[in-house]
Amino acid sequence: MPQGRLVLYVGTMFGGKSHALLFHAGIHGYGKLVKAFVPKADTRSEAGAITTHSGVTFPAVEVETSHDIYEFLRYLPEIAGRKVDIVLIDEAHMFDGDLINVVLHLLERGIDVVCGGLTIDFEGNPFEVVTHLMAFADQIEVYRATCKRCGGARAKYHKRLIEDDRRIVPGGEGVYEPQCYQCFHEIGDGETR
Repeated sequence: MPQGRLVLYVGTMFGGKSHALLFHAGIHGYGKLVKAFVPKADTRSEAGAITTHSGVTFPAVEVETSHDIYEFLRYLPEIAGRKVDIVLIDEAHMFDGDLINVVLHLLERGIDVVCGGLTIDFEGNPFEVVTHLMAFADQIEVYRATCKRCGGARAKYHKRLIEDDRRIVPGGEGVYEPQCYQCFHEIGDGETR
C-alpha cells in the first residue's frame, strides 16, 4: 500500500487557509471518502463544521485531542466497503503535539492528510505542532493576508486586539487583525528592531 500524502495550508489568520483546505477537498476528494476534524476548542463557528470567513462550511467531527482523531478513524466501520481516503484537519495549531504521530500513522495507512493551521501565535512565536508537521509534508502552501493597518500585502502576523494572556484564544475580526512585519513590530520609517 502506498503511503498517503501530507498537504499543509498554513499562514496567518484571514489568509484563506480554511478556504484552501475545502477547495482541496472539492478538487481531490471527488469520488473519495473524506472525513474532516476540528478541535472542540475552536468555538468561533457552528459546531461540527469547518467554516471559512466567507461562510463556506464542510461537515466535520469535533474532537478534544488529536488522539481522538485516531480513535474515531480506528473504529469507523467501512462505509459500503470503502475506507477513508482523505482526512482534513483544520486549526492544526490548536492540537497537542501528538497530532504529529496521528498524522504519520494515517499516512502509513495510505490515507492522505490535509491540514490547515497558523504558523505563529499572537506574539509572533511559531506553533511547534505546525512547524513539526511541515518537516513531513509533501506539499506546503503558505497563505498571507492584507495588513489591516497599512494595507500592505503579505501580512505574516495577527495582532490580538483584546487582553488575554492565553496562547490560544478563538476569535476572528474584532479579536485579531492581520499585520505586516513593520506594523506588528511598530517600526516606523528608518527604524529597525
